[in-house]
Amino acid sequence: MLRLITIALFSIVSSSLWALEIGDHLPFRIVRVLPQNVIAIDKGQVDMVNPEEQVKMYHGDQFVSRALCIRSDKNMSFWKLYRVVKPSKFLETKGFQLKAIPLKDVPWEYIKKPLEEYQKITEEFYPPVKNYSTQELLNESIREVQTTIFASPFRIESINNHSNLHYGIAVDTKGDRKYLTHFMYEGYQFQATDVITNESFQQTRNKAEVFLTNTRLLEDNKNVFFGADYFTQKQGEYYPYRFQIRVYPFGIEKNIKINDAIPKLSFVYAPILESYSMEKLNTVTSIEEEKNDSAIRHLFGFNILVNPLPKLEIVDSFKLRPEHETENIIKLDFEDIDFENTFTIRYLADQSIHFDYTNVYSIDRRRELYTNLEEGNIIHSFNINFNFSM
Repeated sequence: MLRLITIALFSIVSSSLWALEIGDHLPFRIVRVLPQNVIAIDKGQVDMVNPEEQVKMYHGDQFVSRALCIRSDKNMSFWKLYRVVKPSKFLETKGFQLKAIPLKDVPWEYIKKPLEEYQKITEEFYPPVKNYSTQELLNESIREVQTTIFASPFRIESINNHSNLHYGIAVDTKGDRKYLTHFMYEGYQFQATDVITNESFQQTRNKAEVFLTNTRLLEDNKNVFFGADYFTQKQGEYYPYRFQIRVYPFGIEKNIKINDAIPKLSFVYAPILESYSMEKLNTVTSIEEEKNDSAIRHLFGFNILVNPLPKLEIVDSFKLRPEHETENIIKLDFEDIDFENTFTIRYLADQSIHFDYTNVYSIDRRRELYTNLEEGNIIHSFNINFNFSM
């Protein structure tokens, strides 16, 4: 089942999975400078680098050279430099990125030898290795998928003071790749008693989300993403949320690395197309009143990861989703608000098992209107996470 989910996620981008696309930006590190203006870099076939691709190379925001790929191994490639305008930059090893450009009008006057001669230069320092087929590269990519199965033996919410059974699974691609995929499913269950009828009922909630991120479309550590999430809630025999679907047609994430102790600080924005169906139980007539509607929201997000100790992580994720007023194109409705802040302290016992405490504070105006519960909610949970690569 997990393998099918993974293959399905990869099929979204399979048409362009194994080649640099025009305009792609790919950070790289110089492994070695070879004779005849040939360099070896730390990107190869798994990064969609193929022989005879042409790029512009930059150090920071400065153009330094054009280059033609003369050989690509699994995790390394070799490039013939030409039109070098800042040769001194190649004395450094970090801070480079390449930008794919069309393979046409290659000025062969700058490349006097046939490509085979330059390939022989690389073989003197790095003997030839096996070339990977597309299927082998796909299998390699699937093995670099991180799967996490999690469960909460203790979870309590302030809106009902009931312990919850919480469980789920997340599937994420790892590494420095053009496309990163994310899939997550969460389930909640708890038993409660209706304060009016004194009858026992079970509440269940299900949430799923899937996102695809392109890390190379924009420069300067900016990612572009799109995706969707789904939520449903059943309480006894009726549905406070029959469904809620949110589509993120595009979004931008800006990532900043402060230092090794704060390896990730990110800011996120995305418009949201939202559709939902809700029921409200009329306590006088005992009739379920249904509401179907759609809205436009905006996501403003902030995430930070702190590593104070080698096996300790502190994560905070802030999400604000105000509704866009239909009467005023430039005004946001902060009364119909959806707010969530998730604070996590995680202990990394080893590569396969993590323990964490999570505190979630949320505000959902519809929760008060349709379930007679407070709009604010605080969740405390202790979670066990089992991680493995496929």
